[in-house]
Amino acid sequence: METRITGLTTQTIVLTNSYSQTLGLPHLGAARHFLFEPRLEPGVAPTILAELAAQDIRGLIYVRDIFGARTATVWGQSGAERRL
Repeated sequence: METRITGLTTQTIVLTNSYSQTLGLPHLGAARHFLFEPRLEPGVAPTILAELAAQDIRGLIYVRDIFGARTATVWGQSGAERRL
């Protein structure tokens, strides 16, 4: 699986490693929960990681619920979450 994340950094973040991206399928697969951790992707440019650190973004949670509603949340170094 390849994931491209745009809008958080000046460069597109490309994730291909199973450690940097996780897919959860609750409710018999009707919803989708994605967890992305760019720091765990080998080869991510240090400039991208620095931009994320400057914004206090350690990871991203993207959810599409069973009705199609979408939410994006990031969490920082302290573990605090905030919606995008």
